[in-house]
Amino acid sequence: MIQTIQVWIWAFSFLYLSALPTLSEAMYFSLITFTTVGYGDITLGEGTRVYAAMAAVTGVLSFGLSTAFLAALTARILR
Repeated sequence: MIQTIQVWIWAFSFLYLSALPTLSEAMYFSLITFTTVGYGDITLGEGTRVYAAMAAVTGVLSFGLSTAFLAALTARILR
């Protein structure tokens, strides 16, 4: 759930910065970048590339935290 919210926040921020022209492109780019798949079919200009990299880093950290939480919860339940 929290990842979905974060993807929406990134998408709206790309729109706000005028890095992408439409909400659908911003959502697609945000999701692909956040999950670090990075197809490369949509690219950003020089001024926003580092910002997009921060979205990827946020995604890696977010999924890592979620995985650690679920592993700890599973270990606690299986005791």
